[in-house]
Amino acid sequence: MIHQGTGETIVLLHGATSSCNTWKHVVPLLSPSNEVFAFTALGHRGGNKATSSIEISDIIDDFERLLDKYNIDKPHITGNSMGGWAAIELAKRGRAASVCAISPAGFWNTPQHGQHLALKKLKRLAFIAKITQPLLPLLAKSSLIRMLALKDVAKYGNKLSGCEFTAMVEDMLYCEVKSSLFNTKQSLNFTEPLPCPCTLVWPECDLLFPPNINAVIAKERLPDARSLILKDIGHVPMIDDPLLIATTILKSIEYGKAFELNE
Repeated sequence: MIHQGTGETIVLLHGATSSCNTWKHVVPLLSPSNEVFAFTALGHRGGNKATSSIEISDIIDDFERLLDKYNIDKPHITGNSMGGWAAIELAKRGRAASVCAISPAGFWNTPQHGQHLALKKLKRLAFIAKITQPLLPLLAKSSLIRMLALKDVAKYGNKLSGCEFTAMVEDMLYCEVKSSLFNTKQSLNFTEPLPCPCTLVWPECDLLFPPNINAVIAKERLPDARSLILKDIGHVPMIDDPLLIATTILKSIEYGKAFELNE
């Protein structure tokens, strides 16, 4: 977990096979005027241990237990990918003051629509990480290899340092529950208004959840949510442009406050 700052509470949730460290460059940009918590998900490296095969719903239950553990009632929740799905589900439970969901997972019609493409790419990344693990210290030194290895999740993967790249790959390697998550049968089905303002953020260059597919489904299921397209960033945009993401999060919070004032 990362915990910094004082003020209004912002909770950050990462994607599948990652960890709280995916937010390490965003947290300092938010914490000067906010209390920021970045949690690591159940079964992920540094998170609570999973005792058996799990589903997305178990991840969300564990996030809610973490909110209770740290006496966090209704924070502003931002999530990326699986974390975006979790943020929306936590909002449905009345645990969010506002939601900023960045390329949220779960918006697929069937396991073959959208989900299949994304999970196939993630499985391939996990396989490549496993077979190249002995060479990881050497491979991490090359900015070109970093960019090519992360092309499905970031447009500018070379922005990560060698150490950051290594840590990201090791997060995937040591995620206990990746097999369960890669084979999930769950989806995000919700057509009623959320009980709090919601901003859906779609990276223009997302190769896992292309906006022309997933944003359309999301609009059908969350018609009252505000939707944004951000240019020149990929699926995990905290790699590509931490400042843009921090600014987007803060603007989503301000939007939520203005929305509630106008209600």
